[in-house]
Amino acid sequence: SDLNKTEEEINTEMLLQTSFNGKQFSIPSPVRTTLLLKEVEAPYAPDLLIMAPDVEKQTDEISQALYLGVLAADLGYTSFYNDNTRIVKYLLAVEKLAAKLGLDREFNKEFIKRYEANISKSDSLVQLSTEAFKQTDYYLKNSDRYESSLMILVGGWIETIHFASNLALTSDKAELIQRIGEQKQTLQTIMSILSDIDMEKKNPALVTAFNNLDATYQNVAMHYTYSEPSIDIENQITTLNHTISFDVTEKNLNDIKTKITVIRNL
Repeated sequence: SDLNKTEEEINTEMLLQTSFNGKQFSIPSPVRTTLLLKEVEAPYAPDLLIMAPDVEKQTDEISQALYLGVLAADLGYTSFYNDNTRIVKYLLAVEKLAAKLGLDREFNKEFIKRYEANISKSDSLVQLSTEAFKQTDYYLKNSDRYESSLMILVGGWIETIHFASNLALTSDKAELIQRIGEQKQTLQTIMSILSDIDMEKKNPALVTAFNNLDATYQNVAMHYTYSEPSIDIENQITTLNHTISFDVTEKNLNDIKTKITVIRNL
């Protein structure tokens, strides 16, 4: 289906892989989780969004980049559900914040116009957002602003886990709960990033809040099931068949939701 095609395109384009201090980091796309919310038919929950984006309040580059990630996730979420009024609100906030970060080239008037012209076609909007963020990522990396590049993705991650943990509690969706469990691995990447960019010095409250979330994720059990690999001799292809699953209890989910809210409020 088109939906799956979109996911494939987004996965390859929006899995941010960057090296920083000689380490390789990758964070899954916020769009991937939003797509899953739509696929499992989780109800649209606009009350989970940032109600009135306050771009002026973000004064330093790290806060601006994190907030841009959060608003971009809100824009993605509203785009999937064709919520036109809110799409325009987040679009304008993203444009304003991008200008503060010097990203006017990526989120210019032309981008806004194209977005508004495609407002009834959610897959076109997703594609446009993906393109804009690829450009942003490319620009920031080439300007040696790796921190901002990473923080935009961390912001997007925070917001989609906020959506997912709230919706998993209200609609019992096994796939969604597994996706939240999988974030145990992504969180390790984020913790390494925060340590590598010395976030403890720049924003100690944020690091404390992430440490608390990490402590909750330590209670999420991970199971690795080994199965014999299947071998296609003719085409010389070996397929690994192991699976990884996560035990996310209702208490874990509640704790994740509470702790992600603390991070988001910061």
